Amino acid sequence: MNGYWHYVAISGLLGFALSIQSHLGFFIATILCLGLLRWYTLPKLPLFICVVSMVLPLLMNHYTSPSIKPFPSDKQYWSVTVTRAPEIKSDYIRFEAIEKETERKWLVYSFDLSHLSSAFQYGATCAFTGTPKKPEQARNPGVFDYREYIYSKGLQGLIVINDDKVVCSKGTLFSKIFQWRQTIIAHTQEAYSKKTASWINALVFGDDQYLLNEEVESFQRWNLSHLLAISGLHVGLFIAFFSYTGIRFGILTKGKVKVMIMLFLPVYSVLAGGAPSVLRATLMAEAVILMTFLNQRWRITDVLSIIVLFTLWFNPSLLFQLGFQFSFVVTFSLLLSKPIFTQYNSFIFSLLRVSFISQLAILPIQLDTFYSYNPLSLIMNLLYIPIFSFLILPLCLFLVLFSFFQGVLTNWGDLLFQKLLKLCMDLLFFLDRIGYLELVTGELLFGVIIMYYIVLILMMRQWTIWNEKKTFLWAVLLVFVLLFDACVPYFSKVGRVTMLDIGQGDTFVIEWPNREYVMIIDAAGAVKSNEDVFSKVIEPYLLSRGIGGVDVLLLTHHDVDHMGSAAKVISRFNVNTVITSPYFEEDNQFKNQVTVRKGDVFQVGETSFHVLHPDRDMESTNENSLVIRSHIGGKSWLFTGDISGDNEKMLNSDPVDVLKVAHHGSRFSTNETFLRKMSPEVAWISVGRNNSHGHPSQEVIDRLEQENVRIMRTDQYGAVYFEFSGGTGTFYRHEP
Repeated sequence: MNGYWHYVAISGLLGFALSIQSHLGFFIATILCLGLLRWYTLPKLPLFICVVSMVLPLLMNHYTSPSIKPFPSDKQYWSVTVTRAPEIKSDYIRFEAIEKETERKWLVYSFDLSHLSSAFQYGATCAFTGTPKKPEQARNPGVFDYREYIYSKGLQGLIVINDDKVVCSKGTLFSKIFQWRQTIIAHTQEAYSKKTASWINALVFGDDQYLLNEEVESFQRWNLSHLLAISGLHVGLFIAFFSYTGIRFGILTKGKVKVMIMLFLPVYSVLAGGAPSVLRATLMAEAVILMTFLNQRWRITDVLSIIVLFTLWFNPSLLFQLGFQFSFVVTFSLLLSKPIFTQYNSFIFSLLRVSFISQLAILPIQLDTFYSYNPLSLIMNLLYIPIFSFLILPLCLFLVLFSFFQGVLTNWGDLLFQKLLKLCMDLLFFLDRIGYLELVTGELLFGVIIMYYIVLILMMRQWTIWNEKKTFLWAVLLVFVLLFDACVPYFSKVGRVTMLDIGQGDTFVIEWPNREYVMIIDAAGAVKSNEDVFSKVIEPYLLSRGIGGVDVLLLTHHDVDHMGSAAKVISRFNVNTVITSPYFEEDNQFKNQVTVRKGDVFQVGETSFHVLHPDRDMESTNENSLVIRSHIGGKSWLFTGDISGDNEKMLNSDPVDVLKVAHHGSRFSTNETFLRKMSPEVAWISVGRNNSHGHPSQEVIDRLEQENVRIMRTDQYGAVYFEFSGGTGTFYRHEP
């Protein structure tokens, strides 16, 4: 079996995937995997074990998704055991716990900061009263699905502690380690400046809550996020530092150093937050050291494969966690392609190949999660990986030690770190402004992901044996696979009109067939200060659709719930033309701004938009709303902004098929006379759930129902969209 365990691991991964999600794509991938295994003519024993590892998770099926378990909505009294160290934020504490009675996992929240001094420790058993809640589900396509994220971690849902009467027993040995972690984190915050302490705690202890958002976002945009996460690099530096100091100064023999490393590595993995990448590196290091004691020689790929299977057997939900996927996929890829970057004596060439192979390995996962890629990130990784590996991270480790001897060392260390970090961040921000290049792909088709990895494996196989001609041919095919997926919208005859669920506000996205044009009507902003509609809804939706640019942005009027995200949309998606009325406040606020009024007609391609209102300044922001009529996908549409019933009566329009109900369904709009005149088949209402205005008014709903109008509203359906091809189309809802 030596050298074959990675085939067993891949087979096992597919088996676990099928046991958790009965997805047709996973089934097809399983058949392809079996075919490839047979094609590679594996010996009978490895082939048999591959089949067993694939079938066993399906037969055992010891994992049941939280989504299909009954939800105890009426339960109030809880007894749970804390299974992860609490995250302490400025306004709440949260931790993962397992319910003693049912052995279900929960994410527990406490908004009473007095619990900071209580016994929320790893391993502690706590009793309290609390309200169970289902996590919020994505209400728009392409956005972050919190419920799916919670379920992917094997958690049943959320529990919010109701009172301060929390009784906890003492924790375990691990509780002490987590307490040390919190103590050291607090200690570094006292010993160093806020900036330095935030980076030390993020890079050494995995506590990144104090990093600035703009710094984290810049690292994400350049695909450098892996440098901010605790990974095998940290474990490697820990081992190197411990070995060097122990042997170099004659403190310990090599054998004793290995024993000490085996004892302290689990402690460090807990101190570092217990991320999947740290656990993987710790288990691998422990296994390798153990084999040296037993005089056993196993391939590292075999060790990693067994660790993968072992880890998933105890926690199958890890398979769908991004950190687990990135960690193991990159490590596998580098180990299997080791000959490629070990043939060169040049450190730069080796590092370039390591970075290139790592990014190739995780590219489909990255594109399917973030919908875009920066090809220049390869160069940035080449520059920043050595800086962090040999300067930033080692300096952070030394600063942790220096913090216990406060004085000149901490002062000089703090100053040195800040200057070094400033150089790194200034360079990153500068390149972000002048050299950022983004390729938007949208969501990847599952079949494309499978095809990509098949082609990648075949390409790497030829590269490792230095068959340059076949390597190049497979590389061309690999690029073609990605280009095919990115080009699908440009060859699709299907168009779409979407009403996004952005709460109490309006945002409509119109996509023409063949992606000829993209138009947005209104770009709602945050009504509440703690919301970010653009980054949470508008941006991810557009990126998931493969939209990197917008041709026209029409703003009906100057209200936050209609144009609050306009500046961000214009900047992020390079809007060509902004259309407003002449009575839009702060005229000429945007570049390429065009004004239209009643009687005007503007074109987007071959589609005409007729402006029905306003013809003069109505001296009211809502009443100055642009009202436009158009014919899209075989249906006539009327977008009304926030005008009232008085101005609706003045509209000179033929009947329409689809009416965007004015002012989120206010009782002062959409009267009987107007409805009879427009005679719509479908009414779209963009409205926030449980909003303070009471929208939509029951009066409006009654009027629409009386006229037999089909009502589609975002507070009930989530995003609503109309897909069309030629002169026909169908209405859909993204029902939460």
